[in-house]
Amino acid sequence: MNMKEVPAAVSVKNVLSAVVAVVMLITGCAGGAAGTSGNGSHAKVKTGESSNVRPISDVMERVFTSEEHLHIKLIGDSITQGVGSSDYSPTGEVVVKHNPKNWSRNVGEKSWAAMLKKRLESEYDVTVTNNGIRGVSTHQILYFWDELVDGTEDIAIVMLGTNNRTIDDEKNFKYTTDTLYEELQEIKDRLEANGTQVIFMSAGPVSDRNEEVNGKHFHMKDVEEVIHRFAEDNEMEYISIYEKVYDYMYLTDTEIDALLSDGIHPNDKLHRMYYKWICEGLGLSRETGSEV
Repeated sequence: MNMKEVPAAVSVKNVLSAVVAVVMLITGCAGGAAGTSGNGSHAKVKTGESSNVRPISDVMERVFTSEEHLHIKLIGDSITQGVGSSDYSPTGEVVVKHNPKNWSRNVGEKSWAAMLKKRLESEYDVTVTNNGIRGVSTHQILYFWDELVDGTEDIAIVMLGTNNRTIDDEKNFKYTTDTLYEELQEIKDRLEANGTQVIFMSAGPVSDRNEEVNGKHFHMKDVEEVIHRFAEDNEMEYISIYEKVYDYMYLTDTEIDALLSDGIHPNDKLHRMYYKWICEGLGLSRETGSEV
């Protein structure tokens, strides 16, 4: 396993929590009891040091207890859309009309987002809409905002940053870690201005080869560090899939390419792991009889 990407936050002090993470990975989602909010204590959830940090459980309490139908929107790139899963098929409803090719929803069922949608809608009075679209950055999310966000979202779950690593020469716009931070802040501010509660997540690491090709000018560890800092500055928890993957790789002696379909997108196994870790971070009850 190549450990060069491991951020400072991944150290010996994290090994014990990583053991817990792998146990939870094998046994199922961890969190509060069904119908109640979990406290996130078993999830790899990053927090700031302030006592004012808003826990994810405060957001999910609405889902667990609301007597009104809620709308949850997933906002992200191809990893949210479902690329990498073996049944990936972007043949559903058009999300964004973009010449020369429209972006449409994945109708496959093996991605983490499809599994999360199925579970939430089967257990709670919610509608989950996946607005993940392939290849987008935070900049493009803001550009296509009116097609992606309609103001009816009660909760938004956001995972972005992977595509911010690439320079977009065609539009003469250079992504930096600073612009990633600023645009995450704008996304949060716009959503909250509509009364939407927001949960942020970070994506997992990618292969060394993916980090080296196509003009990357910063890396997934930098994306993780930006989201970590952004969450701390906004005094909110976020779900760090990045650190979850590294914990799993360390404890199981697994190479990152064994978990990816093409050097960047999760394969079926890693999509399933994403799903379990996200369940855990959201405080959903453990699924019995399930394995990775």
